[in-house]
Amino acid sequence: MTSRRVFLKGSALAVFGVGSIPAWLSRSVYAGETQRRKKILVAIFQRGAVDGLNMVVPFGEQRYYELRPS
Repeated sequence: MTSRRVFLKGSALAVFGVGSIPAWLSRSVYAGETQRRKKILVAIFQRGAVDGLNMVVPFGEQRYYELRPS
């Protein structure tokens, strides 16, 4: 069960985050108009992330248990 303090803290952070998004977004939109840069590709590799099949296990599906015995 979540305490009242944790709930209020999370709510305050969410409200602050939603309120700061439009200012950040407008600055980034206008920053691109003054100068042109070459395109940059950013790739993020996250190791140890959640495996989609193990997050919601298809209970009773025999083929799943054959492919993933452990």
